[in-house]
Order: sequence, then C-alpha cells, then structure tokens
Amino acid sequence: MQLTADVRGTSAPVTAATTATGGLSVTVTLPASSTGGVPFAPEQLRVAVEADATLFAYAQITYYRAPRLSAARFNAIGSQLLLTFDQASLVSNITTQP
Repeated sequence: MQLTADVRGTSAPVTAATTATGGLSVTVTLPASSTGGVPFAPEQLRVAVEADATLFAYAQITYYRAPRLSAARFNAIGSQLLLTFDQASLVSNITTQP
C-alpha cells in the first residue's frame, strides 16, 4: 500500500510505513516551514492511501522556530555570560525568560 502525505498542500515524503499494534506506524519527512516570525506554528499533517484519497488520517503537528539571541552580557563580577532569547527555551535543563 502506497501512502502520500502533505502539510497545507506541500508534499511530505513517506519514508517508512510498518504495521503496528492495532494500526500502521508511518514515518514522514516534513517539508520546511516558514513560521513568519512567530515562535511556533500549528499545522495539520494529512496522510492518505495513494490509490484511494478518501482513506486518510490527520495528525496535529507544530513547527518551532529556533530561539533568537536577544542579548548577551556578563554578570557583575564577569564570571558568567548571561544570554537572553526572544522566547522561552529549555536546553540542558536550563530555562530562560524572554
């Protein structure tokens, strides 16, 4: 069975499809998305049977834009570099505030 996938009409190649308990496990390579300057953009992924487009499923996905560095400064004694980003982020259990 051949599958097709798309996000907002842009093709998303199906790279793997295997049977799983109670259904099918599908791996899709998502197309690049421009979030238009917003930190995240929710979209819908549509996967359909190529031979019968009436057989399909949707999945909610979210594109995230990488945080942008807003400021960098040293602490009062110069022993730490303090970074500020344009959005909240969680990297190596370190949280920052926008």
